[in-house]
Amino acid sequence: METKKKQLTGTVVKISTPNTVKVKVEKKYAHPKYGKTVKEHKNYIVHIADSKELAVGDVVDIQEGRKISPRKSWVFVKKIK
Repeated sequence: METKKKQLTGTVVKISTPNTVKVKVEKKYAHPKYGKTVKEHKNYIVHIADSKELAVGDVVDIQEGRKISPRKSWVFVKKIK
């Protein structure tokens, strides 16, 4: 049985090297006690075969993958916008 890998949608914040981009993923949820909408974000280091097709501000899908470096374990799936 194969386990499902997590998939997230985020915005490209920085193009570091030809194979690495930084993606910001925002999460919104209601506060448990007060009900106010709370926004959180987290930056992920993502591996991509060729970053020339991406620009800062693009919305992309990323997926969990194997460990590529100490901080990079997510891979690029597709560009949305």
